[in-house]
Amino acid sequence: MFNTSYAVPFLMDSRDIFQRIDAGEWIDKHDPDLKTLTDLMNRTKSLIMRFNTADLPQKEKNKLLEEILERPLPEDLRIFPPFYCDVGKNIILGNNVLINYGCTFLDDTKIFIGDHVMIAPGVQIITVTHSKDHLRRRDLASIHLPVKIGNDVWIGAGSIVLPGITIGDRSIIGAGSVVTRDVPPDTIFAGNPARQINKS
Repeated sequence: MFNTSYAVPFLMDSRDIFQRIDAGEWIDKHDPDLKTLTDLMNRTKSLIMRFNTADLPQKEKNKLLEEILERPLPEDLRIFPPFYCDVGKNIILGNNVLINYGCTFLDDTKIFIGDHVMIAPGVQIITVTHSKDHLRRRDLASIHLPVKIGNDVWIGAGSIVLPGITIGDRSIIGAGSVVTRDVPPDTIFAGNPARQINKS
């Protein structure tokens, strides 16, 4: 017989849901603050939809990006629509960053991207993962691990960067790679799972 009433009890906690997510703590659909997160995600979704579909001058698109990121745009930022993210404000961008068409950033916690980074079309950067326990997955239990991308990194088309990954300065990720472990500086990683193929 399966347990159909599984739930995780929550104790009172003075920290908001974003602080608990950034601290690497589990949340699920029973979290009393979940509405705060979903409201923000819905706001971001609305802004993203306008950014992706509206025929607007670049100045107005930049204004939408500032609303999504909740900060002034870094120097020489280029994000080509369509672009998708969950929260927006958790994406911390350096200068001279290129994010090409069709990228998806699940930024429930921080995604740090350094200076002079090139992100090719169709790249996915994921910060959220779920429980191995099937009962917890029924309650959408998730944990969120930041992704850090160093300066002068090039991530090839269609690559997936998984939660908690750090990619070192000047490294290259080959097209179609799935990055499951940290990438040292000055290396080329490729494949599924991605592995070092030589020095860059």
